[in-house]
Amino acid sequence: MSTKIAGIVLCGGRSRRMGSLKWQLPFGGQTVLQRVLESVSAVASPVIVVGSNELPVPELPAGCSFVADETAFPGPLHALLRGLAQMPDEVEAVYLTGCDAPLLTPAFISAVCNSLREGFEIAAVSDGTHAQPLAAVYRTSVLSTAHELTDKGERSLQALLKACRTQLIHEDEFRSADPRLLSLRNMNTEDEYRDLLREIVEC
Repeated sequence: MSTKIAGIVLCGGRSRRMGSLKWQLPFGGQTVLQRVLESVSAVASPVIVVGSNELPVPELPAGCSFVADETAFPGPLHALLRGLAQMPDEVEAVYLTGCDAPLLTPAFISAVCNSLREGFEIAAVSDGTHAQPLAAVYRTSVLSTAHELTDKGERSLQALLKACRTQLIHEDEFRSADPRLLSLRNMNTEDEYRDLLREIVEC
């Protein structure tokens, strides 16, 4: 698409169910975060990592920068807002993902970004029942709505999807870019982490 696309990667969660910081976990000779950044950077520039002010700052490759949440663990909506506020003026939209999707591919990201149509502020992948706000592209124009929601105490990205002109696209539309939709697989527990590790061994 001709729209200038940047990327935001969220890595400010507590990782309670995992028991350790997800972005630091090894994955195919890299960390989980390094793999995610590699895929996002192939499509988007710049890429901003938003993390907690109470957690370590990750080492980042060229073209990626870090910004901390202003308060401890304020939630993903505020993290998106922090990332959007750092974007250069020429950026028109951002692809948003979490740090825990190590099988995310550039082809999938491109397909989601290319799906954003005129008249919509957000394009999000859906399974037909639930939208996935961390597999979505957001126009920077959502910044004002995000501010309004956070000022009211809202923390949820789902609230932003409901408040904006959001285009929901069924995940099956992206199988040409990612036949098994592995890009949508994230990991919150050790079992899910091991399952994703088996995927790269079997490939």
